[in-house]
Amino acid sequence: MLSKEKIVSIFKKENVSIYQTDYCYDKNLDIVLYSQDIDELLSIVKENNIKSVFYSFKMVDKSDYIISSDDKLLMDDYKYINEDVYREYERIFQVRMENWNNQFKKLSFSKPVAVHIFCFLNGCEIGIIQTNSWNDNLSDKYSELSELEGLLETLVKNQLSKENEEEESRRQEALHDIFSLWKESDEWHRYTNQTLRKKYCADLAREYSMRYNIQITSNDIYSDFEMMWLQYKDSGK
Repeated sequence: MLSKEKIVSIFKKENVSIYQTDYCYDKNLDIVLYSQDIDELLSIVKENNIKSVFYSFKMVDKSDYIISSDDKLLMDDYKYINEDVYREYERIFQVRMENWNNQFKKLSFSKPVAVHIFCFLNGCEIGIIQTNSWNDNLSDKYSELSELEGLLETLVKNQLSKENEEEESRRQEALHDIFSLWKESDEWHRYTNQTLRKKYCADLAREYSMRYNIQITSNDIYSDFEMMWLQYKDSGK
């Protein structure tokens, strides 16, 4: 692939003005010559007395390959993550980012991968495309970022599972203590009507929810309490 200096030199020798333009990623030349040889384009320019030629370099966007801290998923995206989980994710992200970026240290992203050299003839852009696709075997960062997002999701699921197990353990402990309280105390014997028994269960549920940092409702204990009350009533005590 010709360098900028070589392109300019070739056309300057023929007294043809040469201008560099921005590369248009969403626009192709109207006519691309089969040969990549600049001499073929030069022949067209001279035969048609064309006075101006243009060229543009296609560059590789470094940000498509290099992972930066800006690529890290923010805590706001996962508001239900606890601090320990996110710290672990940050640690893994840092290691993976450094390992990933090491493969690009010796590469120069200032080197173009293609050049378009063209002129205008009868309203059409006619030119050649020369390539130097040094990036063909490179992987962009998005597959790695996708893996990191999957890792974060796994960390979150594991944490939620652990929290659910811990909450269920506290819940069972709270219910066990409530049932033990009924066996050891006769306070509830005086709740002789259903309204009092429902209020008693609601108060107990509220008290033990706060004590064990869980959510217990009166419905979780009322049916058991009512059955125990009926057994007590039938015993005639």
